[in-house]
Amino acid sequence: MFHRLFLYLPALLLTLTSCSSGKNQHNKNNLQSPADTVVDEALRQQLADYVEQKRQADHLGLYIYDLTADKPVFGYREQAPMPPASCMKLISGVAALHLLTDKYLYRTTLYVKGRIRNGVLQGDVVLQGSLDPQLYAPDLAMFTNALKRHCILEVEGNVLFSPVHDEVPTPEQHWGPGDVVLPQYGLFYQPRPIILRQLHNALQRAGIRVSAERVGIGTVPHGARRLFRFNRQVGLVLGRAWHNSSNTQSSGLLYTLGLESSPSASASPDRHDLRQRGVDYIHRFVREQLDSTGTNVIHDACGLCSENRVTAELLVKTLRYAYQRPQIFRMMRAHLPISGTSGSFLHMMERSTARGKIQAKTGTLTRPYGISTLSGFCRGRNGHLLAFAILNSQMSILDARPIQQRLCEIMIQ
Repeated sequence: MFHRLFLYLPALLLTLTSCSSGKNQHNKNNLQSPADTVVDEALRQQLADYVEQKRQADHLGLYIYDLTADKPVFGYREQAPMPPASCMKLISGVAALHLLTDKYLYRTTLYVKGRIRNGVLQGDVVLQGSLDPQLYAPDLAMFTNALKRHCILEVEGNVLFSPVHDEVPTPEQHWGPGDVVLPQYGLFYQPRPIILRQLHNALQRAGIRVSAERVGIGTVPHGARRLFRFNRQVGLVLGRAWHNSSNTQSSGLLYTLGLESSPSASASPDRHDLRQRGVDYIHRFVREQLDSTGTNVIHDACGLCSENRVTAELLVKTLRYAYQRPQIFRMMRAHLPISGTSGSFLHMMERSTARGKIQAKTGTLTRPYGISTLSGFCRGRNGHLLAFAILNSQMSILDARPIQQRLCEIMIQ
């Protein structure tokens, strides 16, 4: 409960939010006043002047869009493909919400089959796994406690784990050493022997007797009854992916996209290649939903791959897509960090006039050379809600951050 409140608190504190921001774009034209359709020309000129004076402009991609007026404000090399770093999580996260919706649940379920007599289950226990990237070995206590609540202290039959996939995550070929290591993923992403050992250990800790030889892989048998189910909302996964810039949570979403975008994959004897199916789905989302036919290169969902290439225009299209759909927009405003106050944005713009006024996803890669990105929302000086993307590459992070800060200050001044 406290974790969920923590994730939603930034949206409650953000001063740039207005009651009308999440209204559907299709109805917006009926509500606009003449002032709502006018773009801030002074802002456009200031941005142009600033970009012209920067010597590092060749390493900058910039696009700013007025969501209130539904018109572009300013662009500079906005169609130049550049590494997005962790701003890639915006695209993959919105793609996930398009496919899964904000009501999607990761379901992990405990089944039993047989009779219980004097604390002994004369039958089998089956734990049906999920792709929940936040379920770790200690969480198995929820399921063993459910067995104890039903007075099961010994299992005469088998304890089976029923997986929904057979794939163990491996680093993408362009990731750096140690970027994401396997133990950081959830339990159900681990190799099967590790899952079975942790399951047996959890039963032992709970005082439930079962032979290790009887703990194995299987399926839910016909006639089994559900004893306990744990659900995790997709918003909690997106919360860590966006607010904390978690690479494992975004990678977990990629496997979920691979499974849910290809329903036949779960029934196939060979259920591998979920990661690639997820990447294929993101490409399809970009092409069909964002109407982007540019030279986008997407290798992962988290942005660790230095070979990813997207444009500032595509990132803003992603934000516009979210703005036009209230359920997605609410999720984004609930979980994106705020400048100088929260999440991965905590230590940026702490002493700037933009502190607390920018809600955006940050991105940083230090190889092969400095890559720094920022994309999100702010309230312009005319009261309009702006969507923006700033991509810096092949320059020092120490040089890129002041550029991003100054551009944000110009937008809100």
